[in-house]
Amino acid sequence: MSNEEVVFTEEGVRSGILDGLKIKTIYDPQNDSTPGVVLGVQAIFGTVWWIVSMFVYIKNNSSDNDLTLIGNSGATTVPIAWWWERILENGGAYAWHAAALMSTFFLFFIVSFVEMIAWFTYLDGYYEFARQYFSTVGYWASIFLYIIPFVFETIQLIIKGSITFPGTWAIYHMLGSLFFWLFAGLTHILYIDDFISFIDAREPSQCICRAPEVL
Repeated sequence: MSNEEVVFTEEGVRSGILDGLKIKTIYDPQNDSTPGVVLGVQAIFGTVWWIVSMFVYIKNNSSDNDLTLIGNSGATTVPIAWWWERILENGGAYAWHAAALMSTFFLFFIVSFVEMIAWFTYLDGYYEFARQYFSTVGYWASIFLYIIPFVFETIQLIIKGSITFPGTWAIYHMLGSLFFWLFAGLTHILYIDDFISFIDAREPSQCICRAPEVL
């Protein structure tokens, strides 16, 4: 049976003794690109969800009518135009569902889409925007605000049920919202510190240069 003792220090040094041999492994955040990849992937997935929520909807039955605008009888439309009208409809039956779609539109634009842009600048070597946005707006909004669409859809289903339209659509959007809240929130919580360490380690340190003294 081998004798193993491992110690972690604040400087990120992993040291220990294994079978009588001294072991020391230094963790270098400059070479750990995993946090950036993970955060970038979640931003891309969130952006895809943002686009899908604007143009894709689900009928309860295949025989249900297509989405139509209130002011133009018979004119079919897409979800982004549909919820914009329904959110303003007085006493409408779809108000909470429309509110869920609207909150998805604005929240995922503010967080996922902008984070995706920030990630592209990060890949190009411009780190400051990504560092600030992922650690502030992206971090707090993904944890505390991404739950809002899920809550609105839950209210819609409690009040109106799922048997009639837009029940199936509301369930689909509710589950998708729950997934992205957990996925984005946990990703930020688990990886943001290492992401910042990676950026800070790669940024060049300031150098104070002085001209040689002329004799």
